[in-house]
Amino acid sequence: MPTTKTMLGVGACAIAVVALCRRALRTPTPRDGRPQLTRQNAYRTLPGLRDDPPPSYSPKDLVGGAPPRAEGDGATPAFALELLKALSSDRENVFVSPLSIATALKMALAGATPGSRHEAALRKAVGGIDVQVAGVDAANALYARADVKASFADKLKRLFNAAAAPMPASAAPINEFVAKATKGLITNLIDDGTVRDPMTTAILLNAVYFKGTWLKKFEKGNSRPGAFQAPSGEKQVDFMRQEQRYAVHNAAGVGQAVALPYAKDDLRMVLILPESDGLAGARATAAALPARWAELRPLAEDKVVVVLPRFKIDSGVVELMDVLDASFGLGLIKREGGGFLGIADRPDLHVDSVLHRAVISVDEEGTEAAAATAVIVAQRAMPRPPRVLKFDRPFVFAIEHAATGRVVFAGVVAEPSSA
Repeated sequence: MPTTKTMLGVGACAIAVVALCRRALRTPTPRDGRPQLTRQNAYRTLPGLRDDPPPSYSPKDLVGGAPPRAEGDGATPAFALELLKALSSDRENVFVSPLSIATALKMALAGATPGSRHEAALRKAVGGIDVQVAGVDAANALYARADVKASFADKLKRLFNAAAAPMPASAAPINEFVAKATKGLITNLIDDGTVRDPMTTAILLNAVYFKGTWLKKFEKGNSRPGAFQAPSGEKQVDFMRQEQRYAVHNAAGVGQAVALPYAKDDLRMVLILPESDGLAGARATAAALPARWAELRPLAEDKVVVVLPRFKIDSGVVELMDVLDASFGLGLIKREGGGFLGIADRPDLHVDSVLHRAVISVDEEGTEAAAATAVIVAQRAMPRPPRVLKFDRPFVFAIEHAATGRVVFAGVVAEPSSA
């Protein structure tokens, strides 16, 4: 993966939900179609797709009205934090976009058979999540074989503004779409084997990109090398230093949190320094967040010295089906049983894999993740020296939209590499 030349708060991720049909081979389809990356992309019927009349539906059909907030992404972003908890339990560096994952799964929900167990499982997991966040660019696409219904492509276009194209001869057009949507940060998500497998009926794709500068930039002249206590041992990294008034909070059993706002769109990064040292401490904090996140909001503004390493993370391509099954009971969508008749008239159609990749780069100018935090101003009779939050050991972070609490990115930094 190429690195960016300007380390100006850049973040991107892409996810593909791949539905496989394990029965008879499908009719060959045209292979030269490529979706255009534009929000004004006009829908066109795909060559070879079944031209069924589109069903009657509306966006509320996907969210099921107003489900309990615990199932969605409201004040307590349960989906995002449960994902972080699960992924951090057996990994060191973690970076993920719950927003991207939820979007792709909602695209699958759009093709689920009404009243089926597949629909119920997807609706419970992601049905209540609002996947629109100001300041985050998103692109969606459908790649499909001949037996996929044109009405499904039309539905994705209307609900997700998804571009559409026939399944290509190789993964190159799909990866080019991802690269363009992520400004070159992610260039390889799908392999040729997946695309050429005749059992691959459809690929549902989402990519998101965020680039933001800090509201209060770190002065490069204040950056110094220092020791980071990584799981592999002491590691020399470059630390940024900033003394400002930030929203902070200390939650017993979780750690000390500080919110660093971005200059636009009400986005900010929440950094959490765990109470306990080492990777075990970071994992314990990540595991506690689903139940304790609300305690970190609202935060109180105070003068604080933030010492933060420059870092970048590339998650690589991660298969998420096991995590989605263990955390949300979505193993059901991997089974046959007529669960996706909205995509094609094949009772054996099912979700075979959910692939995800995310990249982040953080430096003095900005970062690639966003965090949301409310601020309460506290008064003191006498000034005191500012507290120091030095992130020189494994820590947890999330990027959220401050007003809504929607988590766009989340991660754990255990082995930082220079941004």
